[in-house]
Amino acid sequence: MPFFAYKGRNARGELMQGVLEAADSGAVADQLFGTGVTPLEITATTRKAAAAGEGDDRLWARLTRKKVTSLDVQLFSRQIHTLLKSGVPIMRGLAGLQESATNKSFGRVIQDLRESLDAGRELAKALGLDPAAVTIAKAPSGARQLAVVDSAPLVQRLALMMDHSDNVMAECIAREVAAATSRPRSFAGATDAVLKQLAAAHVDTNGATLVDSSGLSVDDRLTATTLAGVVQAGAGPDQPELRELLDLLPIAGGSGTLGDRFLGVSSLQGPAGWLRAKTGSLTAINSLVGVVTDRSGRVLTFAFVSNAAGNSGRNALDALATQLWSCGCT
Repeated sequence: MPFFAYKGRNARGELMQGVLEAADSGAVADQLFGTGVTPLEITATTRKAAAAGEGDDRLWARLTRKKVTSLDVQLFSRQIHTLLKSGVPIMRGLAGLQESATNKSFGRVIQDLRESLDAGRELAKALGLDPAAVTIAKAPSGARQLAVVDSAPLVQRLALMMDHSDNVMAECIAREVAAATSRPRSFAGATDAVLKQLAAAHVDTNGATLVDSSGLSVDDRLTATTLAGVVQAGAGPDQPELRELLDLLPIAGGSGTLGDRFLGVSSLQGPAGWLRAKTGSLTAINSLVGVVTDRSGRVLTFAFVSNAAGNSGRNALDALATQLWSCGCT
């Protein structure tokens, strides 16, 4: 869908501006009116400009991201105005409004505001400034940067994601892929970006359908061919730049979600330490995708998926992986 830059005023008369993705300008106006903002200007913009403007007006982004009605916004505006005018400290006022909020989604928005103010006040204290002067506003053009915090390198975050099978991190990293490829930082934008990158790495994505990047949705569909293709891309000789991905996979009997698997008495001479794989576990569904060095020294890639088998499915996958390690397949 196209992107539109907008300017408008909320119930308190404050100027709101940002970028929305919608079918047309009328749909943008409907979204704005639905959150208590009267549109003043709506113009078509480019995807690149939209990505650059995503940081504008964080409060507006919070309101549109969560299920908040225009009535919630109008009532909150009147209440916080009355409290501040009466001399109630803003943090105390926000705490009271959060506690009394009947819309839990809007209560989380107020919690976001409190946390932002708390962080700003702690920074002010550290800088020797008056924390009471901290408020939420957009920095003026050319403002001096006080500090910056960088995340851990991507490869470290991927290792944590794989070790703990962290679904939230998976979604966040997929949005980074979307941003790097000029796609919307949304569920649809992220899954589209991921599938496009897999295709660029010559992974067969036929039959793949993704509605999220964590694999939690019941509407996600991936074939064993696609999963095996991802591991093969890292293990094969044609794309050495992907080799590091294999190091991210948990080790059988040693780390992550495989730390307590392949350790039974019957597996003492099995693939523990020789197999790396990513696990997948949902209700009655299991998968195991990775690489193993068999007893003859050959490196084998594999992708096993079990549907509607429950815990017995996981045991069957482990048995298959053990057989691969022991068979010396050709």
